[in-house]
Amino acid sequence: MDEVMDTSCSVSTLHSYSQESIPDQLAIKNEAYDNEAFEQFKELVIKYLKPSEDCLTFTTSRWEEFRSIKSRVTTVEPLLGWMVVYIHAFIIMYEDQGDKYPSHYEILDIAKDGDISIRDFYSMLCKWMKFIDAPNRVLAKVDNVNSRIAVTIICFKKFLSIFYKLIKNIDSRHRPHRLWCHETSLHIMWKYYIAFKQQVNCRNILMTAYHTLMCFFDYLCRRLREEGKIEMINQPYAELLNKNNTILDDLCKDFGGVPVELKHFNEHTFYIKTEELVKLLKSKPSEKDYLDYLEETSVKVMEDYTKAILDERLLNETIFLDLDISKDQIDVIDANASLMLSSNGHPPPPKGSNFTSSQSLEGLLSSIQKGKARTPLLTKTLYFDSESGCPTTPFSAANYKRTQLAMLIDQYPPRPSKYLEDLLDQFPDKPKNFIVNLFTKLSERFCSIVKEECRGDVTFDDQITDYAEERTTSILALCFRVLESLVTREKQIIQDPTSEYWKILSQENFIRSVFNVALELVLCAHNSLRDFPWSLRVTELQAINFSRIIELVIKANDHLAREFVKHLNIIEEKILEELAWTVDSPIWKVVGDGPANFPSSYAVQYQAADSSLSEIDRRQMKDYENLVKNREKDATSVEPSSITQNTKIFVRKFYYLAAIRVVHLCERLSFNEENKLKIWNCIEYLFRNHITMLKSRHLDQIILCCCYVVAKVGRLEITFNDILGAYRLQPQACQAIIKYVFMENGPSIGPDEVKKDPKDFEGRRYNPNDNLPGKRGHLISFYNKIFIEIMADIANKMRKADDKIKSRIVPFPPLRQNPLSPRKQLTEHITIVPQRNRDPSNLQQPQQEKKTNVYMYTFYQSPSKDLDAINKKVRDAGSNFNPRTT
Repeated sequence: MDEVMDTSCSVSTLHSYSQESIPDQLAIKNEAYDNEAFEQFKELVIKYLKPSEDCLTFTTSRWEEFRSIKSRVTTVEPLLGWMVVYIHAFIIMYEDQGDKYPSHYEILDIAKDGDISIRDFYSMLCKWMKFIDAPNRVLAKVDNVNSRIAVTIICFKKFLSIFYKLIKNIDSRHRPHRLWCHETSLHIMWKYYIAFKQQVNCRNILMTAYHTLMCFFDYLCRRLREEGKIEMINQPYAELLNKNNTILDDLCKDFGGVPVELKHFNEHTFYIKTEELVKLLKSKPSEKDYLDYLEETSVKVMEDYTKAILDERLLNETIFLDLDISKDQIDVIDANASLMLSSNGHPPPPKGSNFTSSQSLEGLLSSIQKGKARTPLLTKTLYFDSESGCPTTPFSAANYKRTQLAMLIDQYPPRPSKYLEDLLDQFPDKPKNFIVNLFTKLSERFCSIVKEECRGDVTFDDQITDYAEERTTSILALCFRVLESLVTREKQIIQDPTSEYWKILSQENFIRSVFNVALELVLCAHNSLRDFPWSLRVTELQAINFSRIIELVIKANDHLAREFVKHLNIIEEKILEELAWTVDSPIWKVVGDGPANFPSSYAVQYQAADSSLSEIDRRQMKDYENLVKNREKDATSVEPSSITQNTKIFVRKFYYLAAIRVVHLCERLSFNEENKLKIWNCIEYLFRNHITMLKSRHLDQIILCCCYVVAKVGRLEITFNDILGAYRLQPQACQAIIKYVFMENGPSIGPDEVKKDPKDFEGRRYNPNDNLPGKRGHLISFYNKIFIEIMADIANKMRKADDKIKSRIVPFPPLRQNPLSPRKQLTEHITIVPQRNRDPSNLQQPQQEKKTNVYMYTFYQSPSKDLDAINKKVRDAGSNFNPRTT
């Protein structure tokens, strides 16, 4: 880009186009607060806050605080609703300081007094906490309570399914005196279950709540059998209880569970945490009937449960018993529950589900299905989630990754397999002991760090913390599984017997990287709160060194679950966009400012003759090469004199990620092709001449500033807020990238320093840039004070409509089709697999070799009836029907 620059545009000229402020507050709405509103507020304060000091003074102080906060925002919700939300938020913030507030009340009661539904109450509470800039731990607590309700709805539906299949329906008119009718059984068993769930402290973790449900039914059925009430249990479960003394395996089989996980949970969590309730259910006096004892004891159990939820400010889950819980209503129970929570807790009329109720449920469940990973590096998934065509339930989604992990390490012990031992023994330096010792050392370090992060009674990431030893076993088994696949694939690819590829097994960084991959996959499978790059604390690796192994692992494990591939791709993106550019990164030893120190996008691209490219990609690369050659007739391009293959691969991926995000922003902002090319030229110019600007910063910050430069020099009617709005639609976007941009070295004055608290677990992310001392500011400040000084010359050049300059514009790099497009399992019998074989001779099989249950349709070649047969098969979702015989 050196040849398209001049100095006719000064910094002040460009600065005049760039001054744009970001509004810190929304417009203030003048709302009348009359005496009637104050009297309503006073009644609510007396009822729920119960002031011990002078009532009028306390109420007036709270009223002024409420008015001050409320006047800063414009809202559409009723004022009375905001009053009760303020009161509840006041208590939450008070208790966050460590003291318990003496007032207790039901959430349903305070929501009714505010004339709002339960869903609106929690929705408004989340907004209010953001209004007052509550700490992260408080925001997380409110979000967890909201998602806890969604988990309870799912568990209630599962509870009904298991109950009606497990417990015999005894007619209340003709039942034996010593047995319960169905309705009584259901009510009492649900009350016991939510009490067990409260003691286990399931919170908003779906798998823990579901495991508790199955363990509860297993324990209760065994107690019924022991007390002579087995006639309450349906067959075949009654017979299985007499035979095996447990039905856990059968519950897993019938209702979807992982037996190994469930049995471990049953032994090491359920019986330990619910010891008091378990003893209570065993402490029946000999002269009393067991069902009468359970009925009497349920009153005390509910008293303890109610006290616990009032202390924790939670919703009483017995309200779901007000629904129509008949057997034929199970399919719509979630929709009815959603309607109830949207209508002040009153049970809905006995109607079927409709579109509105389904949408309400989706809103509730969205708190569980948080941000499914859709990353730009996965191309099309940024625009369309393939899973939306085949939706899964929240339970199956939570269970899926654990099941995939169990399948991945099935029959793999936490030590080298016999096959891997034989492979390692073939190598001259015998690296087996070195590998095993290093894996063991890292696993011990993992356990040590997890235990150090346990802070008193504060629960954090208990799926990892409470099962650290079990997770360590899974990590070690996966380490050897991954290492075996890498060595096997390398051996298959490299046929040269003189090759010394085995030497990499003696490199400590490589073995640490293998452990890091296994650790990340286990954390992913158990939905850990420890985000990448937390794992780098364990392995003590540089992020850029770890990134080298990610693609190798994906290619060496063809059957790696889609969610695991997504997770590894997201990690690779984080490294490319930020973590590779930290102050102490090894990247600065091989790159630097100036065209001679950083390659162009063309220099690192695939060649059109590359055999790994598809036919479409090959044509794209050929056209791209022609564009570059035509440009270089009038310009000379300086490239680094020497560049390693590792650096070339890394820079290629870096450019590719930047190109994907630029395309997305241009589509959202309606930039034309010319402006898109200008943005890309700004980006490539900056990378090649001022790559050190990325040090301790984020790739997206540079891209957004380049978009704004082009918008300003082109006099486009696009504001900085418009660009930020389009950026927020990208899956990796977050406020920290926009609000906390590194400005200059020096003492840190960021607001986060003020809010640090021992109970906050933000350190789990372990981002090195967060600990770098220095001044930080908003992205617009970075643009005005730093960015435009560097980009002034090239921005001015782009303002000129010169044909000679246009001919020297760097062409936009081609975006390849996703080479990792995986198979998609729609149902048990239908799998979509990308057709990789493009040899026409292989598409036609002899008639006698064709299977009657295999259908193939070739566009523009096959008759339409073949497509009709495939469509019929898909519509029937794999059901048995007579296949086409031709």
